[in-house]
Amino acid sequence: MPKVEDALLYAQEGMFIFPVHSCIHIPGGHIEGWGDTKPLTTCDCGDPDCLDIGKHPVVSHKLATCEYEQIHLWWGGRARYNIGVKSRKSYLVVLDVDPRSGGWESLARLQKDLGINFLGHRMYETGGGGVHIQFSAFTISIGVATIPGYPGLDVKGNVSDNYVILPPSNHKSGGKYKWINRVPPQDIPDALLDLISKKGVTPFGERTEVSQSKLKVPIMKLEGMEGMKDFGSYLKGKHPVHGATGGGNLIVYKADNFWICKRCGSKGRLLEMAAILAGLCECSDFVPGKQNPLKGQMFTKAIAACIILGVTKDEMVAYLGKEAPND
Repeated sequence: MPKVEDALLYAQEGMFIFPVHSCIHIPGGHIEGWGDTKPLTTCDCGDPDCLDIGKHPVVSHKLATCEYEQIHLWWGGRARYNIGVKSRKSYLVVLDVDPRSGGWESLARLQKDLGINFLGHRMYETGGGGVHIQFSAFTISIGVATIPGYPGLDVKGNVSDNYVILPPSNHKSGGKYKWINRVPPQDIPDALLDLISKKGVTPFGERTEVSQSKLKVPIMKLEGMEGMKDFGSYLKGKHPVHGATGGGNLIVYKADNFWICKRCGSKGRLLEMAAILAGLCECSDFVPGKQNPLKGQMFTKAIAACIILGVTKDEMVAYLGKEAPND
């Protein structure tokens, strides 16, 4: 059963997690469809007619967090809840392999067709005998999607209500979720995206098309952004202003030169981060849906902050694509 240490380790990885009801196994019975060797199972929610045993949230999945204090409250003491991860907040997409529907054969064929070694990706065995392969998806939003021509393979995307169960949670079959390859999630391969049903893939915010000028000055050039850990396509670490009580809550995505704060749900580029570092704005001011405060004099102050924090005036001109305004 999951312990608080298991939950805290996910927080250190920047995963937004929440407690999920676990399974209580009753020896001497069996579950229809799982064979006589599997124990009779009930859900610890207390409902004898529960239809989602060991898989439904104890609290709203919208409360998912990577903050240590809340995680201690949920999993501390004698609590032995399963662990769920909120896909959207954690920017996760999962390839679900169901062996009962031919998933192993389809996965082997998919690897050969796409030239991708999925065994090198972040992967774990589900309690029911399947496999989840996790990918990062920072710039696209993916719903629940199928992969045409590959039975037994489905995609669990990062839209608002999606979540998946994590190891070492237990399952109604009597099995447990177990890690196969616990490495940082890599970007979802483009070749795999091309195969996913197009209805399941939509742009994520405004980050799919980037003006080339916005790539000319890396966010990491700003003083105060030191200490981020490099994961290849992105960097992750503690937020330089409000910090983190657990794990890395700030991600800087290299290819598109933008950042995401997992605590606040905010996003931005060079100017927004400079404004936060200089104390002109709060990180939460840049949550999508809010009016961007960098207008008029505040925009000019953000440019000045960039220069104070290590960006040269020539670099600022290249980033803006025009002459920087005078204060």
